[in-house]
Amino acid sequence: KPVFVRHRTPDEIKANIVAYYAMITHMDEQIGKIISALDEKGLRDNTLIVFSSDNGLAVGQHGLMGKQNLYDGSWRVPMILAGPGIPRGESRDGLAYLHGLYPTLASFAGLDAPKYTQPFEFASVIRGESEGLERVFGAYMPNVKVPKGVRTVREGEWKLLYYTHSGRKQLFNLNKDPWETNDLIGDPEYAGKIDQMFGALQTWMSNSGDPLGK
Repeated sequence: KPVFVRHRTPDEIKANIVAYYAMITHMDEQIGKIISALDEKGLRDNTLIVFSSDNGLAVGQHGLMGKQNLYDGSWRVPMILAGPGIPRGESRDGLAYLHGLYPTLASFAGLDAPKYTQPFEFASVIRGESEGLERVFGAYMPNVKVPKGVRTVREGEWKLLYYTHSGRKQLFNLNKDPWETNDLIGDPEYAGKIDQMFGALQTWMSNSGDPLGK
């Protein structure tokens, strides 16, 4: 059957961005109320505060509106921590998974987390004692019955996207191209980097139980 794609108009995209910013403003106000309540009860200095989110909407980036992609606008999520033991006014560039929060918060609270969670701990990155994971992987699957979709691997400034339906790949240098608009996949200068990163991605797909990694 033919597939018809309706292009979004500029006004539609602007309306979605307005709603997105309005939601951010609302969240900011509510977070302020929570912090004020901690101050009033004298709990602020003994509380670890974590702000993060699920994967975001594309709101027009790359011509997309939802989460059906692994560009950084949808794949990368915010991570802000504050509280006892957390350095103030500093940021870290190390790579980490969100599910590393469990062992990370346990470390700051002086508690033991299960050993199987320890490889994902990033308390040491926050403390400036380590650099974070060498690489991280991601997968977008339309649903559990349709396992095909997009896979990705990030190493430092480099990111490789793999579209499993078509076999298409994309390579981006996120330091020079944070909006992921300059695809380097056809540049022979990066052939070795592409092969190395795609090999790591295939190994991860095979070892992680990815239905396409068999």
